Amino acid sequence: MKVTSKYMYKILRDALASTLRGKGFKRTSGGMLGWYKPVEGRYLSVWFQCDKYGWFQEFGSKLTLEMQVADNPRPGYGRLVDRERFATFLTNADLEIVRAINNDVIRSLPAPSPCNPIFLLGEEGQKWFMSDYQLHLEPYARNQDVWLHYFTPEHVETWAAFFLDRILRIGDEFVACVKGEAHGKQPDSLLLQELPAASSTSR
Repeated sequence: MKVTSKYMYKILRDALASTLRGKGFKRTSGGMLGWYKPVEGRYLSVWFQCDKYGWFQEFGSKLTLEMQVADNPRPGYGRLVDRERFATFLTNADLEIVRAINNDVIRSLPAPSPCNPIFLLGEEGQKWFMSDYQLHLEPYARNQDVWLHYFTPEHVETWAAFFLDRILRIGDEFVACVKGEAHGKQPDSLLLQELPAASSTSR
């Protein structure tokens, strides 16, 4: 069964909306699933987004959670230095839970059939694609851009349950980091404002 982005967002919305509404969040506009609330004259926005490459037969898709503090609640409105993804604010134990769930999803994937479109790629292209579907044997780092795999609605429900107990704390810690109050330091993306100009690339 293909889990469309619309269906994925519905599962997350059904699981999280009541908790977020109870803390003063309202739904954001646009195609992604998000919520926002005022924070000292600006807006804290949190939103889920699916992999821009969409759904792959026999591999499923991925999602992530991103946050921003900006003058406009629309997801992605803020500068990159005003945004952060969820892994930065997880505990070591939480990161291990994420790694275990991702590995469980990857183990559950069927072997790609000979007619799968990935086999139209060259050898290097296949290696590049399959690198996202290798088991994660080492702990995730907090500055790692972690995406969450899913292949069935039940996988999305598992991620929804994970965030149900954590999304409010993640948002609060992000706001505190923007204000420079959490643990005496800021996330790496915010520190870029204080460093000389540099370039970086990521896949």
